[in-house]
Amino acid sequence: MHDPRIGTLIDGHRIEERLGEGGMGVVYRARHLILNRDVALKLIRPELSHDQAFRQRFRSEMEIAAAIDDEHVVRVANVSITNGSGERLWGP
Repeated sequence: MHDPRIGTLIDGHRIEERLGEGGMGVVYRARHLILNRDVALKLIRPELSHDQAFRQRFRSEMEIAAAIDDEHVVRVANVSITNGSGERLWGP
């Protein structure tokens, strides 16, 4: 199945491959272009991205995940919300 996000640039990351998906979003292996390293990038499902309540739930999930400090859990390094054009709506 072709994923149209593969090869696109989002918030300084080039999406390389789809790793998995869940109810809230899709996780990709992406290349952080400034740091020149691979990262896991979780994106809200496009069909849910326009729902304000869903975006808030996604943000809350990221804040909770970022508070976890355990060697067995992937560490959250950054959270931001951008529109389809790459304009940052929330985040650093």
